[in-house]
Amino acid sequence: MRTHPQLLHKLLGHILPLQESASSALNAVLFTGGMVLYVPPGVTCPVPVSYFRPQGHPGQIERHLIWLDRGAHAQFIEGRPSLDFAPSHLVHTEVLLGAKATFQYIAVKNWAHTVSTWVTKRVVCEAESQLTWVEGHFGGAKTYESTQIILQGTQASTRVITCAVAESDQHIIYRPTIYHLGSHTASSLSVHGFSKDGPMSIQGGIFLAPTATHARLERDVLSTGPQATATEENVWLTLPDVITGPLWTTSTPSLSWTAAKPLTQPFVDQLPLEFSIEAERLLRQKLGSEP
Repeated sequence: MRTHPQLLHKLLGHILPLQESASSALNAVLFTGGMVLYVPPGVTCPVPVSYFRPQGHPGQIERHLIWLDRGAHAQFIEGRPSLDFAPSHLVHTEVLLGAKATFQYIAVKNWAHTVSTWVTKRVVCEAESQLTWVEGHFGGAKTYESTQIILQGTQASTRVITCAVAESDQHIIYRPTIYHLGSHTASSLSVHGFSKDGPMSIQGGIFLAPTATHARLERDVLSTGPQATATEENVWLTLPDVITGPLWTTSTPSLSWTAAKPLTQPFVDQLPLEFSIEAERLLRQKLGSEP
C-alpha cells in the first residue's frame, strides 16, 4: 500500500462501488481488516495463498481486493473457523482476473451458531481467463452470501461448486449469479444445499447479454429438506446458446448421508487433502451419521 498505491487506486472500490448500497458504503468507510493480493503479469504462485484474520468483538467488517494481472496463475484458500466471539461479519470481496489469468478460490466456512454473516463477492473475468470458485457453508446464525461472476471477455469461463448445510438454529441464503457478457463464454454452476430443519434458500441465476453469442451453460442446483427452496431468476437468452443440465429443483424430504454423499462429492473433490478430510467429517456430522 505504501510502495504501490496506484494498484489500490485503480481497483479498490471500483468493482463493488461504495455508492451501490448501504452495505457497500458501510463496508468502505468502516472496514476493520482485510487483504490485498496482487499477482503481476505472467507470474505463477507456486503454493496456495491464504489469509488469516484477527477476531474481535463486537464484529468484523472486512474488505478484500484480489487482482491477477494478465497471464497470472494463483490459488487462494480460506477457512472460517467455528468461533463464537464475533457475533457479526460483513465482508466485501473484489476480484479481477486479467486476460488469460487462471484463479482457483476455495472457502470453507463453519461459523458458530451465534455468528451472522453478510457477504458480497464480485469477480470480473477478462478475455480467456479461467475461474474455479468453490465454497462450503456449514455454520452461522444467519448467512447471506452473494457471489457474482461477470464473464466480461471473450472465451472467459467459470466453474462454481458450492455445498451448504443449514441445521435447526441456522438460516442460509446463498445467491450465486453468473453474467455472460462476452462471446464464446462458458459457465458451470453446481450448488447443493441441505436443510436439516433450518431454512435453506438458493437464489440467483445465469444471465446472458445480447453480446454473449455462442455461450455454453451447465447448471445443477438442488435445495433439499423440509425448509428448502431453490428459485431461479429470469434468464436472458440469445441464440445460439447451449444450456445443459436440470433446472433449479427443490426436494422436500431430508436426505440421509448415504443419499447425500454423491451430491457432496463434487465439492469435496475440489479441496486440498487436509480440507477434504475435515469437510467430509463435518458433512457426516451435520447430516446425521456421526455424533
